[in-house]
Amino acid sequence: MVFKNYGWIIQRIKLLYAKTNIVYQTGTQYYETTYVPDTNLTLACLVCLCFNIPLGLVAMYLSISAARFYRDGDPKQGERKAKCSVIISLFSIVTTVLLVMSYVLWITIQLVL
Repeated sequence: MVFKNYGWIIQRIKLLYAKTNIVYQTGTQYYETTYVPDTNLTLACLVCLCFNIPLGLVAMYLSISAARFYRDGDPKQGERKAKCSVIISLFSIVTTVLLVMSYVLWITIQLVL
């Protein structure tokens, strides 16, 4: 399988989204998991693959940074980074659609004339 060697990437992303603290009490392990809200990583990946690679990579970086801030206990920075990721993703989608539409319109006008 082609994606067999990339399992470590998925494991690393899963670690970003859930921080587990191990607390030992009387020989028993208790796990605490920090909740990380959605940072729109799927939207950033969609933008990177379908619309605009450079801005999609920036949005992915901001989304992963937001997850890291949430995990480390700084929700204000996490929320700010997640919001910036969404804004960049939406800007990328709108810009790419407008550029493609204007190019198609330009080609259509050139063919008519």
